[in-house]
Amino acid sequence: MNPVFARHETFHPRFGWLKKGFDKAKEDPGVFLVEDAPVRLGVGKNMVRSIRYWCKVFKLLADDRPTEFGYNLLEDDGWDPFLEDPASLWLLHWNLLKPTCDAAAWHYTFNQFRRVEFSQNDLFLAVSDYGQTLKKNIAESSINKDVSCILRMYVKQRSQTKVSEDSIDQTRLYEAFGIRSPETKLREDLRVRASYIGGQSLERRLTSFAQAAADESKSDKQWLEALVMIVADKPGESWTDEDATGFEIKLSDIARRFKNLEALQKEVAAKGEGFDARRITVTRPDGEETHLMV
Repeated sequence: MNPVFARHETFHPRFGWLKKGFDKAKEDPGVFLVEDAPVRLGVGKNMVRSIRYWCKVFKLLADDRPTEFGYNLLEDDGWDPFLEDPASLWLLHWNLLKPTCDAAAWHYTFNQFRRVEFSQNDLFLAVSDYGQTLKKNIAESSINKDVSCILRMYVKQRSQTKVSEDSIDQTRLYEAFGIRSPETKLREDLRVRASYIGGQSLERRLTSFAQAAADESKSDKQWLEALVMIVADKPGESWTDEDATGFEIKLSDIARRFKNLEALQKEVAAKGEGFDARRITVTRPDGEETHLMV
């Protein structure tokens, strides 16, 4: 067992992910590492890493190449390419736990944790103690993400999910906007940057996002929920699993437009007053973008 924690980016395997990851890796083993991987896989950047991780731990891929087990199960003429038979899920579960297991919390929960009835906190404390025996400095947040992911994989959930650090954490905003300051300074960094582009965009959602990011009147929780509401165009308390999946794609899009407008404003400021500029972005079929100021 490898002492690996929280490599799933908080996402449990979603419907179609394993087949998609297997098929794309069969076409190009480097697909997860290329810049346009989100375009090729049709998911957000963090979801790309999650798909890669799950394909690895289920031993469908090894070194990003299909394994014999992967071919047998997910090839178009394989045993069950769309995982319609519950037995296939049990087979994946067994493959996840067999040596070498790259999901330490799963290994402990199903091989050593003996409680019949327990709370999420009970499992969290037990996995934390187990982590200490591995002599690794494991962050509590990593263990919490693993425990939450395990419960979402194996316990029936409500159809709707509330906004939480697990489903929409500040890390996604931090990564999407390329913030270089410590993560605890996320709000201040976005506030300053948004203040420079406020009123410069004619696009409704981007304008609303910039205004909300610059708002100093709300608590941190209210501020985060306001940004999430603008990106998803739907309040967090009424989300479904599909909304959670689509959130990162929408966030990547608005972050890209935010940074493009930000770059344009900097270029205009450098040219001085009286300079009217337009920034043209051309996207190639492979997802690569070229920017030109005119």
